[in-house]
Amino acid sequence: MNSVSSISSLDADFLRRKSASEGGFGARRLRYTGIDGIKGWVGVKFLFFFYADRYAVVENEYLTLYEDESMKKVVWAGSLHGAQVARGMAGTDIVVCTVDDARHSIRPPVGAFSDWWTVVNQAAALKIEKFYKLCGLLGQGSFSRVRLAKDLQTGQEVAVKIMPRSSLKSDLNVLQRREIAVMRAIDHENIVKLIDVFEGPKRIYFVLEYVRGGMLYDYILRRSEIYEHEVRRIFKQILLAVRVCHEHGIVHRDLKLDNIMCTSQEKDTDIKVTDFGLAGLIDGVRMMHSFVGTPLYMAPELLELKPYDESVDMWSSGVILYGLLTGTFPHRGERTREILESIQTKDYGLLPPSASETLSDDCQSLVYSLLQYNPKKRLSASAALHHPWFLSTNDDFAQGRVSSLKYVLGTDDHDLLVMFPNGKLAKNFHVPPAAPRDSLTAQEKFRASVRSMIAINRMQAMVSVERRKKLRTLFFSAMASQRLLSLATGLSAQRLLQSSQDQQPESSLPS
Repeated sequence: MNSVSSISSLDADFLRRKSASEGGFGARRLRYTGIDGIKGWVGVKFLFFFYADRYAVVENEYLTLYEDESMKKVVWAGSLHGAQVARGMAGTDIVVCTVDDARHSIRPPVGAFSDWWTVVNQAAALKIEKFYKLCGLLGQGSFSRVRLAKDLQTGQEVAVKIMPRSSLKSDLNVLQRREIAVMRAIDHENIVKLIDVFEGPKRIYFVLEYVRGGMLYDYILRRSEIYEHEVRRIFKQILLAVRVCHEHGIVHRDLKLDNIMCTSQEKDTDIKVTDFGLAGLIDGVRMMHSFVGTPLYMAPELLELKPYDESVDMWSSGVILYGLLTGTFPHRGERTREILESIQTKDYGLLPPSASETLSDDCQSLVYSLLQYNPKKRLSASAALHHPWFLSTNDDFAQGRVSSLKYVLGTDDHDLLVMFPNGKLAKNFHVPPAAPRDSLTAQEKFRASVRSMIAINRMQAMVSVERRKKLRTLFFSAMASQRLLSLATGLSAQRLLQSSQDQQPESSLPS
């Protein structure tokens, strides 16, 4: 199985469950890459003339080979975008060579060859240039850049997230496939929609809904003041998005002001949650263990390396609410290490006295309920939406100013938490100071808040793989050298013995 194009068994099971329980992802079909699929038993060649029976599914743009019809165990899965498709020598096989150099020779059932041939070729012929015109740069991150684009048929503006294939190590690729899966699983007004996915030999393109207002972080920067009733309206939409994610078994794991988009720059803006690149999947039984997220928003159980569930999103939501209400983080410390220690030792304040005097009691109660150190005591998204702060009709606080936000989240020079390939944690790795807000637009601003850190266990896994490869190479090199030395030594000894025998006088030979 080609690891670059593979998805985990949990992800495959997630896809299967959603397809069975809610009509699959075809209910929200991709615009141009969502082709009519096909499925059934096929023969897959493996050793010259031998074939193994596999249950194949071409859904939208992906080919998945399962061990059997139950679709529980994935043998291989990958994109057909840009693949080379040809007929086999006998004319009964479809030979597929993907952009990842994975080669499969598939033999469809008798009489179904033309159907399979048509679907596979449709998927392979999809290229983004045929459907979208790429325009200016909207933003750039560690592993991707986002460009504005225009639909050539409708003229609609979209955002295209572009990720180079050179950065797609196997674990990162699994996260990408998962990001596609979860974004197609959810259709909600407060979540950025995935419109299309294109995959070429060098890049992967995510075509996303274009949200014009920019990040919530920048929205806060532009406001000279904000009111409690405005925060309530924004935060309710965040909780609605989080609730629908959790109902689908999806944990975002990187909720922060940077990953929440505004539909406009006006006071009555709506918001949409985006960036599911670190999303995890839960099924009500299994817990998650990956150490991922942004330090300033990470829950205590993550830092303690304990198994966790969707409650980590509720902690991050609490941090976001705290920031919207006060313009500061609830954690003490100027460096990331100090902040993480503050979270672990419970050394973080809740609401400062100035905010406590201004905010309503219901508002303060919700903040306390979300920033609970014990995840079992934390409110769920559904419970938070039924909190008195949202249900109350008392608008006494509606005109009360929350904060002038002079000390805005992320303007301090915090350390980033970065795991380098050598397995060592980077220290004193500073974010450049934020530029004066008047000189930059929301899209041009360098993100002053702490960026998403690379999952430590994922990096360690990659480091471990590389080390094993090197050790394996050295081991076999040593074996080969030892073998050659043994052969050379044996040959030399044999020649020496033969030479001594040839030089002995005949009288000394035994009779």
